[in-house]
Amino acid sequence: MTKRRRTDGVIGAFIYNIFNYEFGTLNTVLRSLGLAPVDVYGTPGIWKYILVFFNSWKWLGYSSVIYLATVMSIDNELYEAAYMDGTNIRQSTFRITVATSSRLRSTLPPFSPAG
Repeated sequence: MTKRRRTDGVIGAFIYNIFNYEFGTLNTVLRSLGLAPVDVYGTPGIWKYILVFFNSWKWLGYSSVIYLATVMSIDNELYEAAYMDGTNIRQSTFRITVATSSRLRSTLPPFSPAG
């Protein structure tokens, strides 16, 4: 079994446990608040939003590691030189961190797994 199939199975289990009509987390919370339960499985229009959300959530960790590695690879001397030139934290963030990682933001989405 590949890693992707295991991940899809885990995500599927989460979705099932959240949206189950009788015992799901969503309907348990709604019932405890005195509201009527929602039959998510019987409402096809909502699934496009649910699938987009969970697919994004599934790849959030991978993308975060790549972004963190990019930010950690920025040379500290750039920040030190900017501080010596009198920049504040906002200017350093936008002119160094964001500018340095801009190539990654344009490269990562096409190469990220598309579920």
